[in-house]
Amino acid sequence: MPNPAVRGLNSLPLKDITVEVNINNYFVDVSSKYSYENSSDELLESSFVFPIESGGVVYEFEVVVGNERFLSTCRERSEAQFIYEEASERNRTVFILLEDEEMTDVFSMKIGNIPPKEKVFIALLSHFDFTEDFQMEIAYDNVSTFSAVECSSDENGFFSSDCVLVNFLPHFLTPYQTNVEIIFVIDRSGSMDGDPIQQAAQSLLLFLKSLPVGCRFQIVGFGSTYKMLFSEPQDNTEENVSKALEYQRNLGADMGGTEVLPVLTAVYASKMVGSADRWRREVIFLTDGGVVNHAEIIALVRENAGTSRLSAIGLGQGASTALVSGIARAGNGRALFVRDERNLRDAILDVLNCCLQPWLTDVTVDWRLTRSAVPVTSILHVPSKVPPVFAHTFSTVAALVPPGNAPLEGEVTLSFKVAGKPMTLTAAIPPSLSAVAIGFTSSQRLLHRYAASLQLTELIDRYGGSGSDEDRASVVNLSLAAGIISPFTAFVGLRPKQLQNRGKISVKIPLGVRKHMSVDCLDGVALYPSQDRSLSLRPCFDTVLEEPEDDIILGIAELQLFSGAWTWTHKLAKALSLPSAKKDCIPTRATGLHEDIWTTALVLAFLRLKAIKRQTEWQLMAKKARDWLDKVMDEEAANQVIEAACQTIAGTT
Repeated sequence: MPNPAVRGLNSLPLKDITVEVNINNYFVDVSSKYSYENSSDELLESSFVFPIESGGVVYEFEVVVGNERFLSTCRERSEAQFIYEEASERNRTVFILLEDEEMTDVFSMKIGNIPPKEKVFIALLSHFDFTEDFQMEIAYDNVSTFSAVECSSDENGFFSSDCVLVNFLPHFLTPYQTNVEIIFVIDRSGSMDGDPIQQAAQSLLLFLKSLPVGCRFQIVGFGSTYKMLFSEPQDNTEENVSKALEYQRNLGADMGGTEVLPVLTAVYASKMVGSADRWRREVIFLTDGGVVNHAEIIALVRENAGTSRLSAIGLGQGASTALVSGIARAGNGRALFVRDERNLRDAILDVLNCCLQPWLTDVTVDWRLTRSAVPVTSILHVPSKVPPVFAHTFSTVAALVPPGNAPLEGEVTLSFKVAGKPMTLTAAIPPSLSAVAIGFTSSQRLLHRYAASLQLTELIDRYGGSGSDEDRASVVNLSLAAGIISPFTAFVGLRPKQLQNRGKISVKIPLGVRKHMSVDCLDGVALYPSQDRSLSLRPCFDTVLEEPEDDIILGIAELQLFSGAWTWTHKLAKALSLPSAKKDCIPTRATGLHEDIWTTALVLAFLRLKAIKRQTEWQLMAKKARDWLDKVMDEEAANQVIEAACQTIAGTT
């Protein structure tokens, strides 16, 4: 990691940057090219750091110095470092690419002995899968339907296998589980100040309004220290929610730095109020920063995964993808990244939906593959353990099988039990296609590299739990075979031409700012770790945010009663664009109904007709309201009232 002491040195100027992106089905292949120039008369050693999203795979690195081009090879880390140091001492141009030992989504590179007056071109090739929602317009010729890829006969080693990758999207409807204890852990460090903490407060409001009757909840704020709202998780009662809403109204980014390990240790140490055989614990963890002790935190979450499921949300550009993905994976939960704080409410309500889903049991994947009707018996499941399955969320599994002369086909079945009820999903696999036929070049091998990354992640997690030499060796062997970097391997490249010995000057070149490092504006951009173990993001300039208009969804949520109903107020009428006088909004067939019944039906109609794009934010709140209606009247009558309310709302358009 760059040393703070060198921030004042001159840096090599960045002359040009080019990024090419190729999207093929589920994968994104990125080629990033950077051009620098050593305009000095000195022989330089340079270094830079850059982020790669957790789950991204760096599989090729190329450097051109002057007119000479050389590629890197993947070597064991100690061997690569020895090659670099030896070549550097002999004044040979050499480079090395390493994954940061503490923050695995940060990479560092050094180039030794850059000749004076020479240009340096750096090309980084990586690929990843989508982790964030976005919108775009796409024109396409046809929809890809392939599920399997056969490699060409000239492949060898890891890439000689055939690869099958399947995405399942389960859909199942079950009653929400109420015997659940939900602990919301909120980052209140200084870096959350401003819009992030405001969005967190708004999200907390919707969270509290969406909690089902019968569950228990706790709110924990943390920074350098932590503080729990209650001494222990409390029942979801009107009194306890009122206390939580008071906490929500005063939520601030006033708790110092970002220390994750102490707060999660305290959360797991707190005794679950209900019996473990009837109750379960869900932890929702929200942070906008990163820390350096990832391994300790992930190990803690893994130790408690049997009784507590943890989902994590990374907020803003400063969130560590390695931390968020790592703890969610260890906690058998979901990992979401929200780069625009305005989308935080969707993410939190999405995670809450998953928290209220029952834990699935007996989850298995059964591969039935054939070649010319002959069953394939040698199948490597990737990952070996099926990842957590949630309704309406993709689950990805892969398989590697030995190559053969006949096309690969068959089916794969995902089986599980929901609240004791067996369910299966089966995907048919048509005769496999060649990689070239579907647009993958031999150098990309995207499916194989993705399968390798899934397996590598599993092996690294296993090593983090065991620390055994055997697991470390498995990581190294797979990394070298697949040609993708890992914590124990590195890319290294050099050319044999020896340069004139003129001494070296160290220069630090930041290539992009790691999102959870401190940022200072001196000459350009410089990176340095903050004084404590945690890291924070400080803006280089003041930003002015436009004040948003009054949020209708938040206004409606604030007015909802604990029971789930709404009562008529002038403020609610304004939010629904209705006359403030109740008598002007009640049709003949609704005359005689209790005021709260008709008012609640109007709100449900408004949400359905005029806020459908924000359904994720209000669907749990609306379910609570519908449950209340079903308690005070029969289902058919409730449907008729809502239908009448829809006509009233539609008439206001």
